[in-house]
Amino acid sequence: MAFRTVTSALTWLACALATCGSAPGLAWASPPPPDRVNVAPPTGRPVPAAGATDWVALYSAFAKTHAVTVGAGEVEREIADLLRTGRLSDAFREKVKAPYTDIPSLYVADIDNDTSADYVLTDRNSTGLHNDRIVGVYRIRDGAVVEVPVPAEGPFTADRGWITYFESPFLSVDPEGTTMHITLNAPPARRYLWKGGHIQRLGASASERDGR
Repeated sequence: MAFRTVTSALTWLACALATCGSAPGLAWASPPPPDRVNVAPPTGRPVPAAGATDWVALYSAFAKTHAVTVGAGEVEREIADLLRTGRLSDAFREKVKAPYTDIPSLYVADIDNDTSADYVLTDRNSTGLHNDRIVGVYRIRDGAVVEVPVPAEGPFTADRGWITYFESPFLSVDPEGTTMHITLNAPPARRYLWKGGHIQRLGASASERDGR
């Protein structure tokens, strides 16, 4: 009996490893901490993080906006370092007069659902890896940046008293439009839609919306 039990256990383990651990091309990812599990997954297509070309376009536009001359290949080298280290050098950021960031991320998406693509620059506090924020939403016109103000509503009110986490993915294209996935203090994650100049919480009762 004991032999059959051990054999069954080993057979189960071998099957599990063959199914999960040895699948070609399977990428293992560290699970999020227990208090960061997204229990409200997106329903549509996730918006991926921007690539090097978009970063270069935005920071070149910051330089042009402030009439700052940058050397040949300078922006490309700084962005390459950013994508390698996760941080932008303070010297370069100050030179092109770009806003402060700690651990920045960039997305190109129609975040305000007005049919125009936006450069959405976000930031995460390296102390505790929380307090995510939208640094700015920008469009590039004639090589310079034009900022799109984020409404001070919902999770972006001026008197906010919570820790904010942008989920992964932060943005997705859903039936309602491009939506934001945000957790305030603790799960569950919430979906927000920025449209018509206002930000509303989706899938919530009136009382829940009042509580942001």
